[in-house]
Amino acid sequence: MDSSAQVLEQELVPQSETLRIPQLGRHDVAVIEASRTAEGPDRQPAPDSTEYVKLLLKVKPLEKTNQLSENTWNVDFPDCDLTNELTTCWSMSGISPYLTAEQFHAQNSGEHVGDKEFLEPGNTYYVWAWQLIEKGSNLDQARLCEGVSYGENCVKIGQIKG
Repeated sequence: MDSSAQVLEQELVPQSETLRIPQLGRHDVAVIEASRTAEGPDRQPAPDSTEYVKLLLKVKPLEKTNQLSENTWNVDFPDCDLTNELTTCWSMSGISPYLTAEQFHAQNSGEHVGDKEFLEPGNTYYVWAWQLIEKGSNLDQARLCEGVSYGENCVKIGQIKG
């Protein structure tokens, strides 16, 4: 990584602790920012009585791995209603293409890592992730969790805007 990429990466400071994912392509992930939004992936509007929690995630692979999917992580929170068919409690609703630090800071370029690329160890990647939740859900205790851990491998998200 060249020095300009290191400077760009240092500007994006995580607001959460780092979550280590031992499965599904070993990696560390941290939340850079979190917000509530009415739009999901591809600017898709949330259905009635729902909204999205949108996370900017910093991903550092520990080994060469395929790009991770929305099933890799989830937002766990006390108000999650498993009986609501619209919301997703155990995985994200969608994720954006992966970006390197340089690509993230030049997002207008339209470049991204690529759909068939591997995530390389030693590199840092950024990805937006959305999870559909019930509108007005209490997210005070929200945590980012490993998608397959059912709330066992988690870190607190921190401040959620909106």
